[in-house]
Formats: sequence, structure tokens, C-alpha cells
Amino acid sequence: MPRRIPPIVDLRTHPTKFVRPTALGRYLGIARRTIYNHIDKGALKTVKRGGILVVRIADAREYAAEA
Repeated sequence: MPRRIPPIVDLRTHPTKFVRPTALGRYLGIARRTIYNHIDKGALKTVKRGGILVVRIADAREYAAEA
């Protein structure tokens, strides 16, 4: 069973090094499609881990500061 990434409560204290794009969108109040549009444009960096697209916490913090 894959390890579950907990929901985001605060990006500064999030317990993992990665978040899912949809969870980041929920946290920021941004539509899922908008998050993926920003990924496609290169405004939000992502990596693949085990075939799953994730965002590094440091990149999520930077994106949230700009959003």
C-alpha cells in the first residue's frame, strides 16, 4: 500500500518533503486546473516520485509566496 501524504495544514511545518499538486491547490484555494496550468507553464516546479507528480515543500512555499 502506498504511503499517504498528509493534508497541508501549514507549509512551514508540513511533516513531509513533498506535497501533491491537488493538495497544494486546496491549501491555497486555487482550482486544480489552475495548479496544473502553472505546472505546464513552468511557474510551479514538480518532480516524479514513484510515478506520482509531487511538489517539493521548498518549491511550494516559494509558489505560495508569489500566489
